[in-house]
Amino acid sequence: MAERYRLVYRGKLLPGMSPPLVAANLSNMFGIAPEQATELVSTFPGVVRTDLDVDQGNRFQAALANAGLITHLEPAYDASGESLPLTWDGVERRAGGDRRSGLERRALKRETSMRPDRRQGRGRRKSDKD
Repeated sequence: MAERYRLVYRGKLLPGMSPPLVAANLSNMFGIAPEQATELVSTFPGVVRTDLDVDQGNRFQAALANAGLITHLEPAYDASGESLPLTWDGVERRAGGDRRSGLERRALKRETSMRPDRRQGRGRRKSDKD
């Protein structure tokens, strides 16, 4: 079975776009009712399209970006063919957001801040008067 995806909107718009403007763009571009476009923009997380392959998903994603909507492609099914639930807790996470814990930071050598300055020449610090 080929990989199938769904196009998900999580409430983010392109910079400089407002929800009424995006709804009007969607209504004009896709020929949908203005109420339906407003509902799409105001409801998140929401699935815009389901059962897409990568090429279709990328084309839809580009068209929605032209309207001002930021969308994401997510896998729709797991390896066994079961439909994956739409899970999102409303928090955007950074890539590589694993930060060292406070204990790891405190375990660094304490004298690192007391090492002498290796910079050469005068006037590099405010305390250098002459």
